[in-house]
Amino acid sequence: MAVLLVDADCLCQEAVRKTLREDGLTVIAASDGLSGLDAAIAEKPDLILADFHLQGIDIFTFIKKIRRRAALAKTPLILLLPKEEEQNAAPLQAEGLAGVLTKPIDA
Repeated sequence: MAVLLVDADCLCQEAVRKTLREDGLTVIAASDGLSGLDAAIAEKPDLILADFHLQGIDIFTFIKKIRRRAALAKTPLILLLPKEEEQNAAPLQAEGLAGVLTKPIDA
């Protein structure tokens, strides 16, 4: 199973990579929204983890572009965001989020 992780935070990327790899998953990482879109289109991951504060593209646009691709339309997408910003996820639920994980994420 392949997971696309889109997050500019190197510490978060490393913690998530370590945890997922220990569980036998393949991790594809991107540090900004535009390279994340490119990676999603090229790799067609089984799951996408994306930071709420993407660089290069806002999360609303990122999700809409993912959902417009037939090959990615049903790919589960989980939003990563700081605990104190959980309320920001509510408007995105209608866009097809599979869930929300709060940061920081410990390995």
